[in-house]
Amino acid sequence: MAKGKLYICGEYAVVDGGAAVIAAVNRHLRAIVSESDDAFMVCDVTQRPSIRTDDSDRYVKASFWIAARYLAEEGVTLTAHTALRIESELVEADGRKYGLGSSGAVTVAVLEALLNAYALSAEHIYKLAVLALQLVHDNGSAGDIACSAFGQLIYYVRPDQDFVRELGNTIDTLNLHEIVNSVWPQLVLDRLQWPMGIQSFIAWTGSPASSAELVQSVRAYKTNNSAAYSSFVRESTHISEAIRESCRTNNAHDFVAAYAQSSALLTEFSRKTGDFMNTPELKKCVRIAQEHGCAAKFSGAGGGDCAIALTYDDVDGHALCTAWNKAGIMPMDWHLG
Repeated sequence: MAKGKLYICGEYAVVDGGAAVIAAVNRHLRAIVSESDDAFMVCDVTQRPSIRTDDSDRYVKASFWIAARYLAEEGVTLTAHTALRIESELVEADGRKYGLGSSGAVTVAVLEALLNAYALSAEHIYKLAVLALQLVHDNGSAGDIACSAFGQLIYYVRPDQDFVRELGNTIDTLNLHEIVNSVWPQLVLDRLQWPMGIQSFIAWTGSPASSAELVQSVRAYKTNNSAAYSSFVRESTHISEAIRESCRTNNAHDFVAAYAQSSALLTEFSRKTGDFMNTPELKKCVRIAQEHGCAAKFSGAGGGDCAIALTYDDVDGHALCTAWNKAGIMPMDWHLG
């Protein structure tokens, strides 16, 4: 069972080697393994599977094959009767996504379910999941996978991409046991504990993020303003480091202050890239939270999905949620971990 995720800080910087802080959400995705005459997938572990990029089950198939490869190294063969069922709390009943990282969560959940007998560490599951991403040509940061694998607040820096790309190119011949036990260059996976005295409130705009314009606008900005973008990544990483330090020192004030800095930085970055990230609904959500004494920002890519408000235990959160409701914004009964 894997948890969903929401970014606290660093959602754009992490793509280019910067640091991020990512929180787990108490919404889960479960992969259930059973025996059935209708097998989910018959694996030839000697050959990389051909998985279409438009296949809705591509992440499940990729993680299934990686798990089968790992089991084969243990001398275990998945039977032709191995079936999978996915149960998810990461989407609405009508299929709309909340932006909680369902692709990463399903990759982690399938690996955990199929490899449950081996008590693999969170880091090992993360590394196997990153290998699965290579099968579906997913070049994202894998921050969602890291958070789902650890199931708690983490400080994260992605591994060197040339290293990961080479793993993907040679995945047919890799010894997975050796790979997951090796040191991955640049990778940082640091468990964090929330400082005492912080309240969190999450709102959903009701609209899934629309990524096409976001991707194009950010790509154009990076190409045309490389020095400014590098400065943005450095500043964002500095804020993530400050949040990590506030967790180590159990300093709620420093955590919330750094979170407010992240909000200001991301708001300005959105403005410079066409403001596709910071939609009118997200701006309204953040403004209302700030009027109620909270630090707030959108979480993740923006363009829809969720926003998080952070404040201290002595602030009246009920008033904030009431104000969100009146403005047509949905407070969610979720908790960050």
